[in-house]
Amino acid sequence: MIVPFTGDQPFWGQAIYRQGFGPPPCEVRNVTAEILVVAITKYLFNPEVQMRVHLVSAQLCAEDGVGTGVDSFHRHLPAL
Repeated sequence: MIVPFTGDQPFWGQAIYRQGFGPPPCEVRNVTAEILVVAITKYLFNPEVQMRVHLVSAQLCAEDGVGTGVDSFHRHLPAL
């Protein structure tokens, strides 16, 4: 459960929610024990959510993030 309070956290909270990996983000001042119980029960122990998370995890592990980042960095350097 994403509890955004600064920066890009609202964006990532919405991204997690849109992908079905977690509940909608909840501001810290609105978090209650009931909200946490529902989030844990509905998402953490849900086999469908676990399957989606494992699929995305496998995709991320198959990527060469460092290599792609280095290539992008070099492509965007100004020409000398």
